[in-house]
Amino acid sequence: MVGMLALSLLIAQAAAMGGFSGNDPCSPYPCGPNTDCMVSPLGVAVCRCKSGFFPKPDTITGCGPQCDDDDDCSNTQNCARGRCVNICEEGICGINAVCEPRNRRAICRCPSGYSGDPFTRCTAGHTDQRILTGSSSSHSSFNSNPFSGNRQTIVTGSDSFGGSFSSAPVSSSSFGSSSSSFSPAAGSSFTSSSSTFGDDPCANFNCGSNANCLLRSFRAVCACRAGYEGDPYTGCRRSECVGLPQQPLYQSMLDVLRCRF
Repeated sequence: MVGMLALSLLIAQAAAMGGFSGNDPCSPYPCGPNTDCMVSPLGVAVCRCKSGFFPKPDTITGCGPQCDDDDDCSNTQNCARGRCVNICEEGICGINAVCEPRNRRAICRCPSGYSGDPFTRCTAGHTDQRILTGSSSSHSSFNSNPFSGNRQTIVTGSDSFGGSFSSAPVSSSSFGSSSSSFSPAAGSSFTSSSSTFGDDPCANFNCGSNANCLLRSFRAVCACRAGYEGDPYTGCRRSECVGLPQQPLYQSMLDVLRCRF
């Protein structure tokens, strides 16, 4: 009897506060699209966005994607699959590399005193950078591309051993609406600007003049054609560099290459 009286008092208190009135507060449904309705301990309806959705502008009106394009996000973010994501998201650059958001692009670079491919790994040591334009067959990072095989590489040597190298300016695009880029050790950059889902990300991705679109890890990557150098996102120019056409013998290449940035 006492328990029933206490329950009646709680219900009356909730009703006085605009809460539970004896019916389901979530019926009829008081929330907007893409929401879930829950009943609070006070017996009132609480509207929450479903996972992956955000208030537009509130849960009573409804919820939707956080963004539709990059302009809906901050300058350090891109719109990817309806969410604003950090341009310098974890893992976009290689080990020991530094990521800097710039004009909605992630610039990966090796810090001072380090050399190598900032998209893969930067290693401590003084660098002597020289450029070689040729086939991408020996650079495993680009071998997954079934659409094209030419790209520009930078050969990076050290005082003690000339075995490291990094990719030259390339531009990439990923699924979603994100955009990112990386810069090898000499200030060159790898730019990425995303495209939409599709069988071939290169289908709707435009590279600069004298550049080809490659596919790397589900990203459309722009690379200068053999014999060209520069920024493949805006345009490549014919290279005046002369080097060996084969890449495995790095020390031999360093002895032969004569072009510097």
